Amino acid sequence: MRAILYAMGLVGLGLTWGATARAAILAPAKASEVVNLFAFPLTSANCCDSSTFAFDHQLNSDGVRSSFTIPTKETLVVTELDWLSLGGTSGTNAIASAVIASNTACDSLGARSVGVNDVNGNAGGTLVFPTGIVLRPGTQICLTIFGSGSLNSANVHGFLAKDM
Repeated sequence: MRAILYAMGLVGLGLTWGATARAAILAPAKASEVVNLFAFPLTSANCCDSSTFAFDHQLNSDGVRSSFTIPTKETLVVTELDWLSLGGTSGTNAIASAVIASNTACDSLGARSVGVNDVNGNAGGTLVFPTGIVLRPGTQICLTIFGSGSLNSANVHGFLAKDM
């Protein structure tokens, strides 16, 4: 009986190791792979239409901003998007909508965040993508605000990963 229980334990342990070996976690391997991207209405490119803005600026580790595009043979994994709008009517909704743009199309992710404008007409929110949104070179993540208010600024948190 003891031998059977021991054998069952070894089989169970082997199954656990096998499952773990196949399920690699997608995460940055180095600090330099972490990216913080920004969208500003005055300096960011438009995606799709004049009210949708690209996350095309990066804050580098030295504190300097630079332009950003997804590097060749890499992917951008987006994990979070924060936004701030202004100029809305107090008590009404500002709705942020994430969009993926390519050279040929724009598609809504269906990911939206709703903020209620305060007495000064400001609203904000966060979209979290627990499994990440993976984008390849030639695509961008963009943001539009509808309802009441307009985009002040937004940032994306994520990381670069090799495209296998």
